[in-house]
Amino acid sequence: MDNMPIEFRSEAKANKNFDQPWTITSGVTHSVCAIPTEFGGLGGGFSPEDLFLQAAINCFIGTFKVIAKLSKMNFSELHVVGKLIVDKNDQKKILMKAIHLDIFITEADRPDRLDTIVAKTIRDGFILNSIKSEITYALNP
Repeated sequence: MDNMPIEFRSEAKANKNFDQPWTITSGVTHSVCAIPTEFGGLGGGFSPEDLFLQAAINCFIGTFKVIAKLSKMNFSELHVVGKLIVDKNDQKKILMKAIHLDIFITEADRPDRLDTIVAKTIRDGFILNSIKSEITYALNP
């Protein structure tokens, strides 16, 4: 990709009401966000933790599709189920400790290449390779 750097923009605006959801916008796409119940909020929207995990899953799917196309591997469906673990580190700082992805790929015409393509996707995905959290995955039948 020779057109670097690429810039992406988002914006959000919230009022002072702790329990009031807010909207975050990227281009023409809007998402309702809120403080999750796990942190004392009422929920009712995506939490920053939800968006973090969604970004990892979205990166995996987009990168996998590009690599599969370049590898001339066809498949019928890619389904990814993610889990994010938020925990304290040794210094008692709360962080996004680990992400686990359960990956399901149906009707791949080159099943012998799946392990390699999935590993390359995890290694080369722009967001995935920027995340400090531990990333594990399971390629399921």
